[in-house]
Amino acid sequence: MMLSPLVFASSKPQAARRRQEIGDAQGGARSSSQALDGGAYIRVMLLPAADLNEISRGKDQGSGEALGGGGQKLGDAPQLRSWATGLEDAASCTADFPISPGRMLTRLPHHSSPLVFPCRLSAAAAARTLSTATGSNSTTVKMARSALDEVTDAGAFDRSPSTFRSSISRDSSARFPAVPGRYHLYVSYACPWASRCLAYLKLKGLDHAIGFTSVKPIFERTRETDDHLGWVFPATGDEEPGADPDPFNGAKTIRELYEIASPNYIGKPTVPVLWDKQLKTVVNNESSEIIRMLNTEFNEIAKNPDLDLYPAHLQTSVNEINELVYDAINNGVYKCGFAKKQGPYDEAVTRLYEALDKCEEILSRQRYICGNQLTEADVRLFVTLIRFDEVYAVHFKCNKRLLREYPNLFNYTKDIYQIPGISSTVNMEHIRKHYYGSHPSINPYGIIPAGPNIDYNAPHDKERFSA
Repeated sequence: MMLSPLVFASSKPQAARRRQEIGDAQGGARSSSQALDGGAYIRVMLLPAADLNEISRGKDQGSGEALGGGGQKLGDAPQLRSWATGLEDAASCTADFPISPGRMLTRLPHHSSPLVFPCRLSAAAAARTLSTATGSNSTTVKMARSALDEVTDAGAFDRSPSTFRSSISRDSSARFPAVPGRYHLYVSYACPWASRCLAYLKLKGLDHAIGFTSVKPIFERTRETDDHLGWVFPATGDEEPGADPDPFNGAKTIRELYEIASPNYIGKPTVPVLWDKQLKTVVNNESSEIIRMLNTEFNEIAKNPDLDLYPAHLQTSVNEINELVYDAINNGVYKCGFAKKQGPYDEAVTRLYEALDKCEEILSRQRYICGNQLTEADVRLFVTLIRFDEVYAVHFKCNKRLLREYPNLFNYTKDIYQIPGISSTVNMEHIRKHYYGSHPSINPYGIIPAGPNIDYNAPHDKERFSA
């Protein structure tokens, strides 16, 4: 008996139970589900092909939670939409990258197991990136995700955690010892999280021991067989100034690197990637952890080993500022930009400007955000501020007040930009291209603004505070 997958999503346990009953009523239809992060999940139900074909011929449309599908009911089943309606499901779907019915109805051999795609968020996010990869004896369905998929049914952006969390250690017997030449950073100049790591390479004097490669700024298709858009390497060194081909693995995309490290990886292929050239794996892809490693574990080979960006006497202050800045500012601008309903946007933009106001007041009294010493908290705040007027004010609708209208924050941003090495980590052309060119649900025509071209090398007044 041929089986085909029918994909559902729900955050309601009763809906899951209802679908289980439906499956039992269909004479052997198999289903599986997996609760994740508060109950949101993706379900793939394998129905006999004949039943699925019968569903797809239905003409009545409904507002159930199934993705795709025709309108005919199966007992108590939610009404299924016609294929012609695309992906307009009730779970905050966007139709930026519609998936074809052919991909949704990939038939699996009779011995295939139910497939469950982990997803904290909307059904559409998973459906949009479903793909097929045909092998010699079987067909598998795989999924890759991006930040565009991390919007809840309530319309709020909810960033998922990083997945590779190993550590490099100064201990020479560790699995990942801190030795020169073994590790490589894959980054995007456009990405603020990756830019933290680049800043640390420069500040600590580690760019001679850990190389880095930047991808192209605008998301592209990462595989011909699905609709996932993500970070892509240029084919040649002169294709995109500032970006280079992968020098070690010949990967065409960041997604390929993740799949080298973990062949069954189906999460977000993000940057930064701290790569172990020897073991050919991802050590860590969480920027907040990578910068801590760079701060302490490589001091024996760092050119600036005495620079401590997380000093013991300021750790409490740094942690408090990090908590404020991450949620309300670093991630807050994304919550504004990716919100799909007015309520989540209003909440995010209010919290963003409350946090900016607080930072403005702190910086009226001192040179840096935790005192008169540069710390990790400054680097984490800077990478968002440097992008604020150029991108976030327009693209993410963070326009209640420009950075330039905050005298202390603006001078502070110029001050940090002018620290030796930091300006080389800021490629404003890549930044503009990425944001305006990679989010068609926000900027459908991909028009890249010409300005405002702020001069961050202009004089600032922060030197009035003792360093």
